[in-house]
Amino acid sequence: MADNIIVLPTNIVEGFRVERVKLVSGAATVNRSFVGDFLMRIFDFFRDMFGGNSASHSELMKKGLHAAISDMVEDASQLQGVNAVVDFSFRPQETANGKFTSFICTGTAARLTRLPDGETERELLKKLVAQQEAILKGTR
Repeated sequence: MADNIIVLPTNIVEGFRVERVKLVSGAATVNRSFVGDFLMRIFDFFRDMFGGNSASHSELMKKGLHAAISDMVEDASQLQGVNAVVDFSFRPQETANGKFTSFICTGTAARLTRLPDGETERELLKKLVAQQEAILKGTR
């Protein structure tokens, strides 16, 4: 079920109606081992001298972020009919002298429904308002 959920940084999806259901979140913490921390410090020393990127540290950060996103998507998959998380954002935070990095992800679980071809959500809302006004005029 969680495989069918898409994660989007916006709350507007062109061609779809977005029904917001519930705030969802995910979290993950990654840490370097003692040996990894020691090797990272040595690499950082040389990187500072010559420039470059710490591939092992970048890979560790990617794993942490993906774990937090997976946790958030799992949270959303528990809700009936949810097929997206909109308004996605994340925040990394280092703790304990940089040995641990926590990732907090948040978003809004939502149901996306395709709108009729060529119609935008705004146009659909205008039609619904016009229909409601016609109904109210008919009851007076």
